[in-house]
Amino acid sequence: VVTGALDNAEGGQLISQGVLDVSSADLDNRGGALSGKQSLRLSATNLDNRGGLLTSDGELELTAGRVDSADGGEISARGDLRLTVERLVQRQGRLIGERGVSLDLRGGDLDNQGGLISARGPLSIERLNVLDNRQGGEISSQQGFELLARRIDNGQQGRIISAGKLRLDADALGNAGAGLLSGWQGLTVTGGSLDNSAGGTLSSKDGELAISLGGALDNHGQGALVSKGAQRIDAASLDNAQGIVSGESDVTLSIAGKLDNGQGGLVSAQRALSFERDDTLLNNAGGRINGGSLLLKGASLDNSDGQLISQGRLDAILGGALVNTGAARLASGGDLLLRSASVDNRGGKLVSQGLLEISAGSLDNSASGTLASQADMSLRLGGGALRNQQDGLIFSQAGALEVQAGSLDNRQGTLQAQGDNRLRIGGALDNQGGRLDSRAGNLDLQSGSLDNGAGGVLNSAKGWLKLVTGLFDNSAGVTQAQSLEIRAGQGVRNQQGHLSALGGDNRIVTADFDNQGGGLYASGLLSLDGQRFLNQGAAAGQGGKVGAGRIDFSLAGALANRFGQLESESELHLRAAAIDNSGGSLRALGRSGSTRLVAGDLNNAYGVLESANQDLDLQLGSLANAGGRILHTGNGTFGLDSGQVIRAGGELTTNGLLDIRASEWTNSSVLQAGRLNLDIGTFRQTAEGKLLAVQSFTGRGGDWSNDGLLASDGSLRLELSGGYRGNGRATSLGDFALNAASLDLGNAASLAGGANVTLGAGNLLVNRGRITA
Repeated sequence: VVTGALDNAEGGQLISQGVLDVSSADLDNRGGALSGKQSLRLSATNLDNRGGLLTSDGELELTAGRVDSADGGEISARGDLRLTVERLVQRQGRLIGERGVSLDLRGGDLDNQGGLISARGPLSIERLNVLDNRQGGEISSQQGFELLARRIDNGQQGRIISAGKLRLDADALGNAGAGLLSGWQGLTVTGGSLDNSAGGTLSSKDGELAISLGGALDNHGQGALVSKGAQRIDAASLDNAQGIVSGESDVTLSIAGKLDNGQGGLVSAQRALSFERDDTLLNNAGGRINGGSLLLKGASLDNSDGQLISQGRLDAILGGALVNTGAARLASGGDLLLRSASVDNRGGKLVSQGLLEISAGSLDNSASGTLASQADMSLRLGGGALRNQQDGLIFSQAGALEVQAGSLDNRQGTLQAQGDNRLRIGGALDNQGGRLDSRAGNLDLQSGSLDNGAGGVLNSAKGWLKLVTGLFDNSAGVTQAQSLEIRAGQGVRNQQGHLSALGGDNRIVTADFDNQGGGLYASGLLSLDGQRFLNQGAAAGQGGKVGAGRIDFSLAGALANRFGQLESESELHLRAAAIDNSGGSLRALGRSGSTRLVAGDLNNAYGVLESANQDLDLQLGSLANAGGRILHTGNGTFGLDSGQVIRAGGELTTNGLLDIRASEWTNSSVLQAGRLNLDIGTFRQTAEGKLLAVQSFTGRGGDWSNDGLLASDGSLRLELSGGYRGNGRATSLGDFALNAASLDLGNAASLAGGANVTLGAGNLLVNRGRITA
């Protein structure tokens, strides 16, 4: 049929059992039917097929300018279907090829709103300008096909489906409003921008999903990008707020600008998940990111109140900040390695089931933040600050903890490791009310200064503690380990504090050590090398307490122990410019070894110096012992200069030998020795004076005057070149011998011996008292 115009509308039928060939400038087939059983060939400038039917049991070939097949119009063929048109309107229409469908738009538009384009065989749509497939339109094929256009709008429940592979390319692609783009064996989208918001879906049932855009990808509001195979997304930006990006295999995102996964967005990969661009601005505030393993690169990451979880290893490399605050959780089932300009984990959780390594310019884990690892943890912050105050927790469950930072604020915070806990802090370490702990390893600390006051705890339960710092303030704090080694160049403050080596030595090198009201202890050796040691109190019981297996102090300055206590289970060695033990207590309980005090001055007024050691060695410039007691229960040497003894006052007792030599001595004190040897030129003893010996008392000299007590539980022997006089007593339980130039015994005087008594008076014996044997 050849005609200028063909009107086949309103029920008209043009049917051929063979080949139907129609050529017309204008063809009106509204509500009509054109059918060629073997084939149908149509050529028209304008074709109106609204509500009409163009069909063939064989092939169908249509060449036209503008074709309108809307309102239920149908173009179908059981064979191949080929259309060459400049514009095709398919609103609510159908274009169906049971074999192949070939559509050449010659640069024109395709309007398939609510329409259907379907091919069981190959589908080819070429030279397409704009595709409008909205309102439930469908373009589908049992085989793979591609759509290339300037703009494709598949929104509002549009469907473009391939049972094979589907490829789309458009400057602008719209799939918003529950649109569906699906390539069962693979889906590739390239072009400028893609709007997949408001429930849009891009999917590949069994294959891969690849998206490459020069512009933005909008997937917010329940948009979904899903695939069974690998998935790769390249775009200038990605808005996935409340959207879904999910793959059952690897997922790779290469986003040049902002990637917004907030407000419940989900990015998920069952295998490897990768964010591979350094310039991505990743917002996961309130969102979820999950991967079998996870590689995250970017300019910054906001994970506040979000979840970022890897089932395996997690590597995060950020040029800027990581924000992981609030209810945020960043976790890995394997090792977690993080590098960032800064980390804000206030109230958040950053957790690794393997190794945890963080390199950053600063890290804020305060306000109940948590950093935790199953294996070793390493925090490297350069000169930056680590903030862990207000119940921050940094914890290695089964490994070691290593921290390097410019400063550490751990007030009311906790840094704990099962293994070694090693801190290198360039500046201040503030642990007031905080806890630094090693449960089964060692605690190794270096800092510019360390404040462990206000209930702070430094604890190494089963290992040693080493501290190198400037000023160490342990006021009202607790520092304890099996053994301690402390170097504090600017001093130690331990007022009301507790510093203890529980199972070994406590070695301290410092400037001034202030232990007023504090406790300083060691199971083994307590060694202190410093300037001054301040252990005094304002009243009895208020001074500091020092106790150790052995004590060895070497001080360039004074040791102040007024109302304080120093007690050694074995030896006690003190070297200081001066020792003030007034009202205090210095004790050595060991039965062997020695007690040695070397000082310019020892003030023991109303104090106690007790030693059970073999030897007591006092090397003193001066000794003040008024009201005090010096007690030596050992059997060795009592080493005290005679001049110090006779001027000391108070009470001096030794089970060893006390040898006193002086030209003149007035004694009003109590002295006791195992063996007492005196060589005194002129001796005067007041009524308060007592010289006592346990084994033997031997005295030599010139003139002696005794108004007190000379006594020995053993023998007593006096050899005097001058006279003996006074109202005092001289007594022994053993032999008693007194030889003098003269004896003048007053009314209250007595001489008594428990065994033999020998008296010799070369010139005169005057006895107004008692002499008994």
